[in-house]
Amino acid sequence: MDVPAGYDPARPFPVMVGIPAYQDTSENFRNYSRLKWSSIGRDAIIVYPDSWHQSWEGNPTGTSAPGQDIDFIRRVIDRVQASYNIDRGRIYATGMSTGSGMAAVLGCHASDLFAGVAPVSGAYFDAVDAGCQNNSIAFINVHGMSDEQHAYNGGFRYGLHYYGGREMMERYAHRNNCSAHRTEHPLPGGATKVIAHGCSKPTEHIRVPGGHLWWYKPSTADEIWAFLSQQRR
Repeated sequence: MDVPAGYDPARPFPVMVGIPAYQDTSENFRNYSRLKWSSIGRDAIIVYPDSWHQSWEGNPTGTSAPGQDIDFIRRVIDRVQASYNIDRGRIYATGMSTGSGMAAVLGCHASDLFAGVAPVSGAYFDAVDAGCQNNSIAFINVHGMSDEQHAYNGGFRYGLHYYGGREMMERYAHRNNCSAHRTEHPLPGGATKVIAHGCSKPTEHIRVPGGHLWWYKPSTADEIWAFLSQQRR
């Protein structure tokens, strides 16, 4: 866990849950995501949960029963609250690959707790977006147009269908009652931000000319925090 240098127990702080990928560790994710060394680390308490058998529910490599990982992360938040003054209206999640799929699971099934989610290089198997709570939730995702593990336009892996990066954003746009209007805005590194308009909760997507990565140009951590830090449940 990382606590901001300016933490003051007299005021509530937001919480970011950073979720590692399949066969990854929370420590490795902490190192390469650089959340602590970004604007997130300046403003928010960051927790890095480790998964059962190094995978998460909603993914075919996962071994958890449906709802088990969600309950685990809810307990993690409660444990943080036992020691720190947290803002229950400003809890967020991000993750990489399979961890990104778990962030989408939380956006789907835990919108009563999370104010927004920001999956990166997402493993969006159908199960991560099935039977969702009927609530709007702020959503931004980042996906490489040349992702070699989870193709930008979706496909099949392990014999199962998964959604593409833009397609997952559009599924949230539908859930968030967005209009059909989209605008595109250039970002560093040749990336493009796509913004849906008329939404009950903000809904955005960043496409990057790259593979299955956590990007530093544009800064993934700073881009998602510029979006999420404005959201409240």
